[in-house]
Amino acid sequence: MPHLRPEWDSVTVLVPRHVERMIRREAARSEDGKETGGILLGFEDPDGVNYWVTQAGGPGPNAVRSPVRFVRDLGHAKTLAAKAYEVDGSLWIGDWHTHPGGPPRLSSTDLNSYRKVLATSDMHSFLAILLLPGVEGWRRPLVTGWQITPREVRSVQLLDLLST
Repeated sequence: MPHLRPEWDSVTVLVPRHVERMIRREAARSEDGKETGGILLGFEDPDGVNYWVTQAGGPGPNAVRSPVRFVRDLGHAKTLAAKAYEVDGSLWIGDWHTHPGGPPRLSSTDLNSYRKVLATSDMHSFLAILLLPGVEGWRRPLVTGWQITPREVRSVQLLDLLST
């Protein structure tokens, strides 16, 4: 099992407002008590210290949503990734999803899924953004970010994401 480092680290993620709005809109679908999510597209610097998210995708029409599980529509995700690459060279750098009933950390299912991606792709790290209902429900969700590598999982600082 990778070492968990819950303290803020030097890894930062820049999320522009248009991506923030898209994630906020889709995350609000979790008011029905079911998880939702999508992919994160953008760039990671060569040292894995900074990420720039350029686009985020939704779950896709064939996604599976339940109170404790979200499975993205892989065909939809691959199409979004291919289009983003054509537009600006953005790559699939991670996922975002909701946990309507908590907890504010990645589950073992999440971690196993991300480790599988790392083991079967050329990615050396995976970015995960997790949203939970906040004090005002999905209007102001609690947001955490994580970087998963083969050896560890660490929290990341999200800049400009869901700040207001």
